[in-house]
Amino acid sequence: MMASVLSNPLYQQLPRQFEEEQKWLDQELKQKNDELDEARKSWKRAASALNKLQVNVGQRFYKMTDDYLIERASKLGYDIRNFTFQYLDDGLSHAVATKKTKYLDLYMHPTTPGINTYETLLRSRRRRLSVVQAFIWRVLVGEVVDQFRWLGKPQVICGVWLRPQTKTNSLSPESPSTYIISDSEAERKFQRWRATTVDLILEKMDLKEGGDAYKKLEQQKQSIADQLREIIDPFLSKKANSYEEQLLEIIARAVDLVTGVSRQAAGVS
Repeated sequence: MMASVLSNPLYQQLPRQFEEEQKWLDQELKQKNDELDEARKSWKRAASALNKLQVNVGQRFYKMTDDYLIERASKLGYDIRNFTFQYLDDGLSHAVATKKTKYLDLYMHPTTPGINTYETLLRSRRRRLSVVQAFIWRVLVGEVVDQFRWLGKPQVICGVWLRPQTKTNSLSPESPSTYIISDSEAERKFQRWRATTVDLILEKMDLKEGGDAYKKLEQQKQSIADQLREIIDPFLSKKANSYEEQLLEIIARAVDLVTGVSRQAAGVS
């Protein structure tokens, strides 16, 4: 009986069938392992791409629309005009003299070209307002724009690296030279880098009231206001407790506006 089973052709084919089936199973296993490896690689690629996407999305650049920027700049201009109308619009009843100060040389002389032209214009009720308005604007541009006042005292050196520079650029705040980047792609990259850097710095700084950075910023605002007053005070038509307060508010709005602009991923001119 056993001999007949062993001699049966079907039985004799079993080892070969088992071998072929084993080969097929091995091939299937290899194919599935290859598919699993490829799936893992695809998953890693997808995970990496997702991480990059999350990083890019995470760079939530502070955005100001053109209309909003124009509105804030216009509001600043309105505040400056209102300030001069409120405190400098009356005729002078006494002789006045202008102090020779740093701001006089840096900002008043360029506003009123000519030898001592500013004295004549400031004594004129009709011209005084426009001269002081232009003078305040020049001070804000020179002392606030691109000076990164919110950085505290290191703002001059840090500011140099947060704006395009020439190789011969001076670190002096009175003579920061800049140039327009000719490569538009390089300019876009620089603006994005600057916006990211400014955001990172702001995150690490304590600009809350009472903080060290806050105190330094307030000191700088006060210094600008004090130097403005050295020029403006002799021509005041009215004395009021809110005079210096309003001047500080104008400076604060300028600092806020410029800080917001420096956080833009797109260049603002």
